[in-house]
Amino acid sequence: MMNKHRSNLAALAACMLLPLLGGCDKSTGESGGGGSGLTAKYEGEAWEAQAIGIYCQALGSAPGCFNFGGTQVKAGISTSIIVTVYNVADTGTYPLGTDASVYGGYAQAGQSTGEGGGKANSWITDGTGMDGEIHISKIGAGHLTATFKYVAIPGKNNPLTVNRTITEGKVDLDYSGTPVPVLGKHGGFVRASLGGKPYNAATLYVSMLDLNGNPGLTINTTTSLNGVSILLAGVTGKGVYNVIHMQPNPRSVNVGRNSSSAENCCWGAEGDVASVEITEFGPARVKGTFKGTLVPAAGKPATTSLTVTDGTFDIGIP
Repeated sequence: MMNKHRSNLAALAACMLLPLLGGCDKSTGESGGGGSGLTAKYEGEAWEAQAIGIYCQALGSAPGCFNFGGTQVKAGISTSIIVTVYNVADTGTYPLGTDASVYGGYAQAGQSTGEGGGKANSWITDGTGMDGEIHISKIGAGHLTATFKYVAIPGKNNPLTVNRTITEGKVDLDYSGTPVPVLGKHGGFVRASLGGKPYNAATLYVSMLDLNGNPGLTINTTTSLNGVSILLAGVTGKGVYNVIHMQPNPRSVNVGRNSSSAENCCWGAEGDVASVEITEFGPARVKGTFKGTLVPAAGKPATTSLTVTDGTFDIGIP
């Protein structure tokens, strides 16, 4: 089932892509000629945006938010690519398949149906936190240069069941607008190896309170496949904190999303052997590491313990 994050982004994808594709359906020209500033391989075939519809902009809706896209028309079919990133203040590699709380972003693809009237289908990154990546080699002074790749799943109301794969993407364009500065409290990441499988959070939430509203630390993260949370009651500063599920100050690391699958549900209960080290505790950010062996949660499908290694977090505090 599509989660709320993916559903909202899929609806946005349709809103953004359909005007582009509908407009291109009315064009009799085909793209090409080189030098448009936005190229890729779309399902393995060379793709280049038409100059007339290409755009690159800094958006004022979120810190360090940049958005670019364009459309190609070939044999009467329009195909489009759109990439949006958040919390970008410098060059580097950012994951695609995340929301605005993370250092990263999401990407979309679109294709007209050939029926005319602006009818089109859209695809969007799945929200796994690892659906692709964008490597930004230049950002600032009104110009963006980057390479990118991603896999997108069918979006909302898309009847097709096949993904779209974008590879060898390149953008080299001036951007319009003025980016919102990325401050110390913006963006973040949570990464780990869960039973040997990489995890990169697609959504982040942090509070310097425990679940009862008392001083502590609450970190909740999710992807479309899994989730990681860290709950530390009574913690007010740096240090190493062992997991303990007893009152009055329970401390836990929990992994999983509620589902019927033993592959991703759920771990964290009495018997865990785990710890969290906090290396920075405000005022702008919370940073640290976590590791351990978590036992299956009661009443959940998981039947064997889960080893968590290489856990690290660096999150801005709103």
